[in-house]
Amino acid sequence: MSEDLTQAALDYHKFPQPGKLEIRATKPLTNQRDLSLAYSPGVAATCRAIATDPLTAADYTARGNLVAVITNGTAVLGLGATLMVYNHQTIASDKHEVIVLG
Repeated sequence: MSEDLTQAALDYHKFPQPGKLEIRATKPLTNQRDLSLAYSPGVAATCRAIATDPLTAADYTARGNLVAVITNGTAVLGLGATLMVYNHQTIASDKHEVIVLG
């Protein structure tokens, strides 16, 4: 990779703020009722529902919107083995090591 492209990639990941993703609220959190629903005591209902039926976790949490990338770095541009897991299903692998997340 050229020095120009390397610096451009580093700048891309660093500015105007580090990273490519951000975490922000998907629900309104503007008053005491919103906070009571989102956190204590409201979150207890969600916890009980998930404990009763773990398959509902994606219905009530961000779990269904998450992707895990597990790598030792050697598949990144020929540098390592990578396993991508989405919603507990392997969606891409170069058939090296497989790590099971529970």
